[in-house]
Amino acid sequence: MQPSSLALPGPGRVFDGRRDLAALERAGYDWLVVGDAVAERVLAAAPHYPREARFYRSLAGLEPAFEARGDTDLRGRRWVRVYRIYP
Repeated sequence: MQPSSLALPGPGRVFDGRRDLAALERAGYDWLVVGDAVAERVLAAAPHYPREARFYRSLAGLEPAFEARGDTDLRGRRWVRVYRIYP
């Protein structure tokens, strides 16, 4: 399977229906890479992005296969997590 990106959430943008663990698994994806640049912004604006926020909250129940943290900057700690999404 070729790598693919989920469409970035934003004002007036259409929800990316692949932003769902079950949909990603059905589509044959095994891994998911998530960074704080999108996840934390979506969660901070959850009332405006309820479906996207639900997706990022659902990741809290998963153990990342890998996590990398960078230096803390003015906006907070930077991170990237890799999740295995198949059973």
